[in-house]
Amino acid sequence: SADEELYVSSSIEGTKFTASSSTTYRFTITSGAYTHTPSNEGWVTSISIYKNREIEWGDNVPVNPDYSIGDDTFKSTLEEAEQIAKGDSVDIPLEENDYVIFVAGDGKGNYGDNTGGVYFSISEPYLLFSDDFERSAYSDKWKSGAGFGGNKNTITIVDGYIESTTNGN
Repeated sequence: SADEELYVSSSIEGTKFTASSSTTYRFTITSGAYTHTPSNEGWVTSISIYKNREIEWGDNVPVNPDYSIGDDTFKSTLEEAEQIAKGDSVDIPLEENDYVIFVAGDGKGNYGDNTGGVYFSISEPYLLFSDDFERSAYSDKWKSGAGFGGNKNTITIVDGYIESTTNGN
């Protein structure tokens, strides 16, 4: 299936994603950044993610997220912040109708002056084995080598997902 896109604005409400089916969703930062300073002097990409619950506030900022992604180091330009986080991804297992809320970081009363947001692609990681794949000495880290004449291609699988491939040619 083609990747979906999700835009997380830098608003206090955050952005909600509801799962249409039970699977693991991969959320990957594709572009964007936001600033939460009135004069736009610092750009960041940090996003807190809450699964099946509302945003948790402590000292007027989002706290104790279930997942987080992006970078909260101030960069002088949107482009610089975007380059650091582009390609970062987080895998979140969701049942049908589960939801996650993505929220930018800021003080609770200060979201009004924010500018920008972060774009994500949503895809499903390529799952080779289901979670009920027999747990044995080799199910957590399984390798298969195929080749002839000394050439060997290797696929390394960790927890059912491809971790790495090597081409022995």
